[in-house]
Amino acid sequence: EQTNRSRYKSMCAVEATTEKTSCILNMLMPPLVVQQLQTGIVPHRYRHATIAQSDLCGFTKIASALRPDEVLDFINEIFGAFDELAGEYQVYKVETVGDAYLAGVAEQPLTETN
Repeated sequence: EQTNRSRYKSMCAVEATTEKTSCILNMLMPPLVVQQLQTGIVPHRYRHATIAQSDLCGFTKIASALRPDEVLDFINEIFGAFDELAGEYQVYKVETVGDAYLAGVAEQPLTETN
């Protein structure tokens, strides 16, 4: 009985860790790279890649003078423009965290088209 419980707890821990890992990979990596990792294919090595990160200087000071809805409008306007440019130039948007925006581009197979 004790052995079965230990085995069950271990399986649950492995499953939870696998789910967390998948979640992190899906947030940070392009879908094609995640697929390669999940199928055991060694991910492509990129000879040329560009990573862009923005951090809005003075954001804390600006945000402290605005209402919460105004802060959201401000961020949405700026990041919306970034998203449009990323789509236009086929740049992979990695994530946004607070006032930071992270994106990248490389040769295939970073995304379906680039």
